[in-house]
Formats: sequence, structure tokens, C-alpha cells
Amino acid sequence: MPFKPAARYPADPRAVFILALSSFSGLTALAFKVAPESLEAVLPRWGVILWGILLSVGSVITLLGMARQTVNGIITEQVGSVMVGVTTVYWAVLAIRILGSSALQDVTIILAWGLACLWRWGQLQALINSSHKRGKRKAALEGDRLYEAEQSIHRQVAIDQADSEEQNAMDRRDDLDGTGGGTDGARQ
Repeated sequence: MPFKPAARYPADPRAVFILALSSFSGLTALAFKVAPESLEAVLPRWGVILWGILLSVGSVITLLGMARQTVNGIITEQVGSVMVGVTTVYWAVLAIRILGSSALQDVTIILAWGLACLWRWGQLQALINSSHKRGKRKAALEGDRLYEAEQSIHRQVAIDQADSEEQNAMDRRDDLDGTGGGTDGARQ
């Protein structure tokens, strides 16, 4: 399914809120011991740390990219979106795998958030591709105009050369005929 180019500005306040919440969630997993009933409790500590870092850093990178209205801002937002998307989809799949279908209700929102982040990456890539195509078309049109102008100059140079050669031939003929080449037509 092809992505439609994203509209970037202004940033959607709902996305900013959820990204800030994701960053906070990742930081709390890093800073505090998790509750025994949470999914993080069944992960090894390094898994919780990795998950927390990727979620927090990815969210902050996405927010920074959203704040920059440049090509680099778009790319930065893409990097962060992929980090958050992969992290949250991983967490959702892990939860379903460990807890079974009883986790579906709780995990569906997290899974949807991760898929939405990955979808956003696709939208931003479509925006970059669309801009690139427009740029190539513009360059091609300008190149065509330059080519046409160059050809026009070459045609004019050829016409000027032909006129010059014709004038030289007429001058030689006048010299041979003895009619001269003066401006008043009289021979000196």
C-alpha cells in the first residue's frame, strides 16, 4: 500500500503528548524497579534497560525532528519513529506471547502506537521521495530550457556565419567584377 506524503507542520499535539508519555515510560523503566505484575518483570534486566533506552531516546529524537522544519528534521523524525515503532511493536508481541490472549485488550493500544510510528516513517519517506521527484522534474525543465537556449545560440551563430560568408562572397564578386565595394557604389 503506497504512502501519501505527510503533512508535517504544525506538529500534531496528540503525537507530541504520546511521544512525551513514551519517553517518560521508558525513563521510569530505567530508573525504578518494575512492579512484579508488569511485563517488564518477566524480562531480564538488560531487556528492560534496552527497551527503556530505545523508547525514551526514540521518542526524544522524534520530538526533536518534529521541531526542525528542515530535511534533516524529517530524517531525524524518521529515525525516532522507527526506534519507537520497533520498540513498541516488540513489546506488544512479547506481551501477547508471554501473557496470551488475555493481554490483547491492554496491548492493542501499544501495538497500534508502534504501527502508527512505523506508518509515519513511510509517510515521511513518501514526502522525501515526492520532493526529490519534483526537484528532478524542475532540474530537467531547467535543463531543457538551457538546451533550447544553447541550440538557439548555435542556430544564430550558424545564420550569422552564413550571412558573413555570403557577404564575403558578394564582396569578392564585386572585386572581381570591378564594381568595388564602396558604400556609395563608386569605384575608387
